[in-house]
Amino acid sequence: MSKYDEYEVLIFDLGNTILPIAPELTIQSFQSLGFEGDILKPHVKLKRLLSNYQKGEVSTTYFLSFLQNELSKEVAEYEVVEAWNAMLLDFPKEHIALIKQLKETHQLILLSNTNELHTQCFQAKAASLYFRLSDYFHKVYYSQELGMSKPDKEIFDFVHKENLLDGKKVLFLDDLEENLVYPQEIGWNVGQVSTTKTILEWV
Repeated sequence: MSKYDEYEVLIFDLGNTILPIAPELTIQSFQSLGFEGDILKPHVKLKRLLSNYQKGEVSTTYFLSFLQNELSKEVAEYEVVEAWNAMLLDFPKEHIALIKQLKETHQLILLSNTNELHTQCFQAKAASLYFRLSDYFHKVYYSQELGMSKPDKEIFDFVHKENLLDGKKVLFLDDLEENLVYPQEIGWNVGQVSTTKTILEWV
C-alpha cells in the first residue's frame, strides 16, 4: 500500500518537488553577466522586487529592466531571461508518470511559488514532453496569479476554503520547512521533500 493511499487530497509544490531546480546555476549565470554576489540572496531593494514579482505585483518588463540596471555591464534582455531560468532543470519522466497515476485515484492540487518567466519556461519544458501540468492536476495555483505566496497564511487559507478541504484527508508535500508550518495549523498532513526523499519515496 502506498503512503499516498492514506489520503484523498494530494497537494504538491512544484520546484524541487516535481521539477528539480539548481539555484546555483542562476547565481553563476548572473555573476557571469556582471552581478556581484548572490542574485537570490540580494539586498533589501532587490529582495522586495523578487517577492513582488512572485506575487505578480510587477510586470516582467519592469523586472527584467531592473535586473539589467543591477549588472555591471550592458547585456541583452534575452541573456537576463536565460540567466533567470537557468535554475529550472528538466522534468523527470518518472515524476510525471507518478502524478498521472495518482490523478486517477486522488484529488491533485499544484501549489507553487513562481513567476511569469519561470512559468513560461517550465510550461515549455512540459510541452517538449507532450504534457501540460493543467492536465495532470485538478487545480493549479501559481503565486503570481493569486497575488499571494507561501509561507503566508492567506494562500493556504484560500486553497483550503476554495476546495472545501478536510485537513485530515490532505497531504501537502513541499521542499521548504517554512512552507509546512501553517498548513499543519489548519489540519493538513505534511511532508518535506528533499534530494534524498523525493515524491517517489512516498509510494
